[in-house]
Amino acid sequence: MNTIKTILLGAALAVAMVLPAGASTLENPNGYNFFAGVGKNQGNTNSFYVAGNYTLSNSTPILRYANVTSDTGVLQFYSLTNMTSIVNPTNSGTTNLIVVSTNNYSAGQVVVIKHIATDTYECLPLQTVANTNQLTLGNAPLSQCATGDQIWVAGATGSISAVGTNLTITQSGEFLYAGQYKTPLLITVTGTAKVGLNCVAGAYQ
Repeated sequence: MNTIKTILLGAALAVAMVLPAGASTLENPNGYNFFAGVGKNQGNTNSFYVAGNYTLSNSTPILRYANVTSDTGVLQFYSLTNMTSIVNPTNSGTTNLIVVSTNNYSAGQVVVIKHIATDTYECLPLQTVANTNQLTLGNAPLSQCATGDQIWVAGATGSISAVGTNLTITQSGEFLYAGQYKTPLLITVTGTAKVGLNCVAGAYQ
């Protein structure tokens, strides 16, 4: 399986790099103009990937390619809104976070945490909202949060049917999906017993 994912990632990188202004973080540590990667599985029913907003051009994430595995699911896209920042970080294993504001946050939402120092992301359920500055997550973050890390509310905005094993989905028009300007794009695939976001690739334009 790892060999297959390596091959897929290589193919996806090739797709991404033929797009305009491809540049890696090695070429410019201040950002990049394309993205490609493997999703993070959450059990057997959900896998996610976030195309971040750490880019050279501060532009829009454009998805061009995806390879997925799912027995019953869809490839789902989410817009991220209502960004707030963590002001009182907690260690991994703690679900309570103190933030600048909880405006437009409510129990049952899906939230995305951006770890600023590493430009990495986590996708977690929001369990409760207390007062005007406390969020309680349904699961503890896998990485320790730090002051200034960002939290976003995820709202579903589009989907593509994705039932199969190592199913390749490529653009039929200009792109598979266009995210929001200067905003991370959350991509998930769901299933009932078998799921994998094997590879995604795109560019910032």
